[in-house]
Amino acid sequence: MHWLDASGLALYFLHRLNLLDIVEALPTTIGCQLEQRKKDNQRRTAALLAECARLNAAFRNAALSYVNLKGFTLVPDYCPALSLRCQMDCDFLIDRRDAARCQEILRAHGYSRIAAKPHVMEFKTDAGRTPGIADLYKARPEKSVEVHLCNSERSEFEPGLLARAGRTPLDAEQWPSLLAGDQFLLQAFHLWGHLRSEWTRLSWLLELRQCIVVHSGDETFWERIRERATQTSRGVLAVGIAVRMAEKAFGDFAPRALTSWSYWRLPAEVNLWVEHFGDDVLLADFPGSKLYLILESAIRGKENPSTIRQKLVPRHLPAAIVPNPRARFGRRLLVARTQCSYFWFRLRFHIAAGFRYLLATRRWKRAHQRPIEITAGAPAGCVVTRAD
Repeated sequence: MHWLDASGLALYFLHRLNLLDIVEALPTTIGCQLEQRKKDNQRRTAALLAECARLNAAFRNAALSYVNLKGFTLVPDYCPALSLRCQMDCDFLIDRRDAARCQEILRAHGYSRIAAKPHVMEFKTDAGRTPGIADLYKARPEKSVEVHLCNSERSEFEPGLLARAGRTPLDAEQWPSLLAGDQFLLQAFHLWGHLRSEWTRLSWLLELRQCIVVHSGDETFWERIRERATQTSRGVLAVGIAVRMAEKAFGDFAPRALTSWSYWRLPAEVNLWVEHFGDDVLLADFPGSKLYLILESAIRGKENPSTIRQKLVPRHLPAAIVPNPRARFGRRLLVARTQCSYFWFRLRFHIAAGFRYLLATRRWKRAHQRPIEITAGAPAGCVVTRAD
């Protein structure tokens, strides 16, 4: 159950059992737990949708140039129902020139900025704690927002996305959202980014599969995706590895109009990593693994040893996960306790995951001693590495 929750598959699993009319095959206690999660998530999703609608109204009134990212805009292409997704926050893409005004609006709605990077800002309301896994599906007093900034240097978030934005009907309104092709490419980049980090939620790959199946017969759609991906730095690589990992998890489903220019064009080293470590990454429990470091070496050719050491055991404290409140001493003490607990959680992860990474590097060296084969069914000239 913990793995189903962390992977985002618990509610999808229950949905599938209902479609097949075999829920009674589960032990009663497990079935009851899943049903309770479903009810809790419906209430939580309704509350999150209301909060997202409130922020959309505030952004519209301020005449901000923005779109909603991921989340609710993924229905129905990626997800058949809102309440099946375990959504944690609201994501927006805005024009960089509106960053200061956006921050003011969020502050007026009770949010504090807890982190800022060159291309993204993270905001939370002051709840003083983070929910445990037992509260994953329940409506929460704390709220989170991620604001991504358009940047011509980041091809997946280039300013043209806002200029050609579409609309998604939600909550009796039309919310600004990405066009279908831009949405797909962004989801591929989202997965690409997580596969190059410690944790990838398996439900994201299931949702990518859903979209691919929905558009499987639309060759025009895939041709537009191909054109956008080839014009985008590493776009083909991002799409290719996302589709490759989705098929690793859920079997063959992607049409040739997609795989011929993405899946089958992956570098041999990347394919070798998928064959050897794909299952380990997909089935890992939260907070993941360090196996992405081997993928980085497969992509770049070779990682700097000092960079690898820093990522194995970081020398800095983990980022803040709750706002630091300007409140009474008791609330500040609660925040400090939460942050301290998170520090020890991360330290245990770095030690365990680092040890498993060292063992995996031995497997990686042995894998390079095996020959590279041409896989049956691949287009002419395409090489795919096999582990066996």
